[in-house]
Amino acid sequence: MGLFQFFPKGWRRTGTINVILAYICDIVLLTLLSISLSQPNASLGGSTVIFNGNCKSSTEINLLLHLLVNIVSGVVLASSNFFMQILNSPSRKEIDKAHIWLRFVDIGVPSLQNLRHVSYFKLTSWVIFAISSIPIHLFFNSAIFHTAYEGSQWHLTIATEAFIKGAPSFPPGASLAPAGAAGPRYKWRQSEQIYAAPDHADYGFDSSEYINAVDLSGYIGLKSGIVGYGEPVAWDQYLNSSSTIYRNISSAAREAGTWDFLNATSCQTEYLSCKSRTDYTDLVVIVDSRGSAGWTRSEIFDLGPDPNFTSQWDAVVPPDKVNSLWFSAQCATTRDLGYRDATWTNTCNGALGKNSSQFHVRDAPLVQEPWTLDFFPPVRLHNQSLFGEDIVLNHAYDSLLVDYCLARPAVPPVCKIGVSNLLLLVVIVSILLKAIQGTIVLWKLPSESLITPGDAIQSFISSPDLYTRGMGTLHINDSWQLQYGLRRRWFPDATPNATVSRRPRKWTRKQPRIFSVVHYKNWIQTYKFLLANLGLLVFALAYSLTGSDSSISFPLDYSNGFRPLEIVGPSFTFIGTLLLVNIPQLILSICYSIFNAIISRLHVEKEWNSFSQSYQPLRVSNPSGQQVSTYRLQLPYSISIPLIGASIAFHWLVSSAIFLFVADGGYFERSFNSDYHGLEDIFHVSDTSLITLGYSTGFILVILILYVVLIICPPLLLGVQRLRGDMVAGGSNSLVISAACHLINADVTEGASELTHENESESSRDTLLPKSHPFSSSSAQSAKDEAKMTSLPLVQRKLQWGAMLLPRDVDDLAASEYGRMVSHLGFGGEEHNVTKPQEGDYYI
Repeated sequence: MGLFQFFPKGWRRTGTINVILAYICDIVLLTLLSISLSQPNASLGGSTVIFNGNCKSSTEINLLLHLLVNIVSGVVLASSNFFMQILNSPSRKEIDKAHIWLRFVDIGVPSLQNLRHVSYFKLTSWVIFAISSIPIHLFFNSAIFHTAYEGSQWHLTIATEAFIKGAPSFPPGASLAPAGAAGPRYKWRQSEQIYAAPDHADYGFDSSEYINAVDLSGYIGLKSGIVGYGEPVAWDQYLNSSSTIYRNISSAAREAGTWDFLNATSCQTEYLSCKSRTDYTDLVVIVDSRGSAGWTRSEIFDLGPDPNFTSQWDAVVPPDKVNSLWFSAQCATTRDLGYRDATWTNTCNGALGKNSSQFHVRDAPLVQEPWTLDFFPPVRLHNQSLFGEDIVLNHAYDSLLVDYCLARPAVPPVCKIGVSNLLLLVVIVSILLKAIQGTIVLWKLPSESLITPGDAIQSFISSPDLYTRGMGTLHINDSWQLQYGLRRRWFPDATPNATVSRRPRKWTRKQPRIFSVVHYKNWIQTYKFLLANLGLLVFALAYSLTGSDSSISFPLDYSNGFRPLEIVGPSFTFIGTLLLVNIPQLILSICYSIFNAIISRLHVEKEWNSFSQSYQPLRVSNPSGQQVSTYRLQLPYSISIPLIGASIAFHWLVSSAIFLFVADGGYFERSFNSDYHGLEDIFHVSDTSLITLGYSTGFILVILILYVVLIICPPLLLGVQRLRGDMVAGGSNSLVISAACHLINADVTEGASELTHENESESSRDTLLPKSHPFSSSSAQSAKDEAKMTSLPLVQRKLQWGAMLLPRDVDDLAASEYGRMVSHLGFGGEEHNVTKPQEGDYYI
């Protein structure tokens, strides 16, 4: 026994262990909360960062932490379910009240129907356990959150190879296109901080795709005209050699030689796609200058006769000096959160020779071989007048041939893992409430519940039920008729009136399939819910596959194959987001409860039916004699433990399939101009971050497959099996169990209730029985002699269900039917010579 000898016996022992585990979990979580609150600037309404480092490591740690969270919550909820089934199990007194009206209660299986029959204390305690589970489902997984980093900003430089070797450069470059513009005639508007395109009465083309009024990380497009490239830089910055734009260009010239080499194809794949800037940031595109170190302004442009315009450019780009720089600007790659038409935007796509800055996320990278840059919009649109008044471009420079690229490797981004102190407190309180209520149940539960069919058999044999005497052939179908149908006597020629009279019944051999012992309404209700959730999973998978990205990525994690869906905003609160994210956890728990209930019914029936095949010991909560101990509630450990493990795995998979997604770095665009009501501080992210709901197509697919294999199919596969023994069905039905527990005589039962029997001589019975028959008085007498030699009460020995002599409390009801012997069906010991019922014989 060891340590367990100090614990109570039966279900109270398991309950005590569950309560201790709940207290331990609560103490550990409370300790973690105390440590979190002790950190600098920590508050109960805020959060604490527990990891700040490499994003790949943070993703792995986050997955492991959520697995640990689901293990803890799985253990706590399994303990809660244990107590809920104990409270759901009726006492003998509660069963007797139901039997007065020939109503059954369920034994050994979770049953909401039982709640109407149990005491107020049990009902109240059951509700407390159920309600306290809700916060654990809704908030525990979100108490630990992960912030990803998806970079957006990068700097583009287009230059000759001489640029990175120290050749002279004159910003904004030989293209005469300041950052934010697309040619020399763009005018800086100080009030709007943008470059205005040249004015034209008729562009001669549909310029709608170049007109952009959306804020793109600092760049505001024009409401008319052709937008420029990159984030606008004020004109006066080009007149100041110590400005930021000069420093960025000088830095690129000095450092680009140490960056990673990308050929033209790889460069396009990396920078002309919707990838965030997490692998590479700044880019220098090296173009062919035809053997020269660069270009002179005079060979590229004729700026016209306007001396003021010419002198404006003379101040920054000398007309006859070789310039190794073509163009330089700060760029941004962003992605919106659309559904079927999700798009990504690159503010420097035009500088890289593309007509549009916006593409569908599912579009393949725009790869050219060889890669030529049609830098200027008038060239791409074949309309030289778009350069503006008097500007003439040398057609030799319509296109630039790209040799290769140099890309700056991104500094490994920093991702965070945090703990929400308030959500953790809610979980702690919920677990504490469960532990306290479990303690109260262990202390105050007024009577022993009949938890297993073995408990019920022991009770009904020890104290037979008057209301079911003479009903040994009662089948679960008869009980359903009494419970749900028109009240009538259970024998075939009945009248539609309830009666206490009993008559023998002709036995028909039955070996039904197991599913027949579960009422069709229960099957319908069970699979109505399970199939509805299967439909939700199919819809979720279809939604994700037809959404912004149709790929399924492996390995499954938050950086592969996820899609964000923005829902946090002015009309949706943070708590609302948490509820939406975690409602699947609650639905999964309900699925588990329904699945557990129907699997328990099927296994109860298999165990019940085994009593017709051989002598079996009773499996009871408090074993003695030859009795055996109960499993964890009704299911064998070989099934219940894997079920708990599967439940934990499912909850973890769901937490990875739909989750609170927090991304910093500005890559994801918010779909509305609103703040997050201070949530940036809670999650320790910048004001360019996205806080939303994320979902993983890969995880949804895995859940769907496992749901079909482990939830939908097992009850059906188990249900189609045939019961081996020829026995009345209804191992979880209290009326059926009670009717099978009337024994041959009272002297082999201890504690039997006092019943009134009419005197009857053994000889009168023998007139119907041949001496060789196993039910004859001589055979029964030898059996009784053997029983008296046995010190153990009958209920503590092995029992079998089958045909026997009529018990004295029912043999006054019927001794023969149509001149044929009438026998009794029920449980008996080895001394009762129990036999299998015979086809066509009459039994009561």
